Amino acid sequence: MKLTLKHHFDAAHRLEFHRGLCRNLHGHRWEVLIEIEQKKVEDMIIDFGDLKEIINQYDHSCLLKDCDDNRYLIQVLEVVGMKMITFDSSPTAENLVKKIYEDIEKKLLSEAKIKITLWESPGAGISYEGK
Repeated sequence: MKLTLKHHFDAAHRLEFHRGLCRNLHGHRWEVLIEIEQKKVEDMIIDFGDLKEIINQYDHSCLLKDCDDNRYLIQVLEVVGMKMITFDSSPTAENLVKKIYEDIEKKLLSEAKIKITLWESPGAGISYEGK
């Protein structure tokens, strides 16, 4: 059996290492496609509401790497009380799709095959299927 959920969230990020425009703080409407396949299903694979809750934690937030390059920006966002999520690595689409995968994997009650596809713009996305 295969569960599929398409959802979206709006979030800003900054790629501090980038040599181009993405070094600046900017936002995206991120589109997420979640596919979870499980051979044996008792009642449900996972509640759709739980999946939406995982994705919605990123909605209207600022995604930043916790590093010296972002120190002042992080402090300002904390002072003004803006929603922010910090990462150990840069919040690239590659790292964000892995984080969403890990968040979902923690919520599953049994082993399943998970595939996450994340688009940061209508024509640019990345898929992750885990280990």
